[in-house]
Amino acid sequence: MGICWAMSEVLITKRAFTILATHFLPLTGLQDLYFNVANYTFEAMEVSAESESSQATPSDDQMPEGRLRYTHKLKKGVTEIKNYGIRMAMLSSLPSSVIHRAMQLAEEIDQRVSFQPPATTNEGIHQNYDRRCYQLVHRLEQLVSHEQLSSAELLQHCTRLKEQFLTVTESSAEES
Repeated sequence: MGICWAMSEVLITKRAFTILATHFLPLTGLQDLYFNVANYTFEAMEVSAESESSQATPSDDQMPEGRLRYTHKLKKGVTEIKNYGIRMAMLSSLPSSVIHRAMQLAEEIDQRVSFQPPATTNEGIHQNYDRRCYQLVHRLEQLVSHEQLSSAELLQHCTRLKEQFLTVTESSAEES
C-alpha cells in the first residue's frame, strides 16, 4: 500500500495523466487530498444466487453477499461492494485455496484497519471549491495552448468558462 500511494503521489504532482486500478479502498482517499484526482468505478450489482438463471459456481457459497452482475457502466465514485477484488477473483480460474486465503487476509485487515470515507464537512466544501478552481485553471491552460484560436474566440471561451464557474460556485454556496 505504501509504495503504491507514494508512486501515485509522484505521478499526481507531475500532473501525469494516469489511470490506476485498485481494490484497496484507502488508496481512493487520494481524491480527498489532491484536486486533480477523481475516483471512478465500474458499476456492479449484487444478486442472490437463487435469482441468477446461470449455474452457481462452487465458490459462491463462500461469499454470503451473493453474486456480482457487471453492468459495464463507468460511474463517478468508489464501489460500495465489500471485498470486490476477491469477489471478482472468484469468477477467475484462481485456485480456491488462494481465494480462501485472500478472504482470511481481508478479514484480518478489516479488523485492523477501519476505512471510512470522509464525511461532508466545511472542509469538504472548501475542498470542492479548490477542486473547481483547479479545474478552471486546467481548462484555461488548455485554451491558451490552442494556437489556432483567434483573440475573439479565446475571449468567448474564457467568458463561457467564467460563467460556468460562477454558476456552479453560487449553486454550491446556496446548498451549504
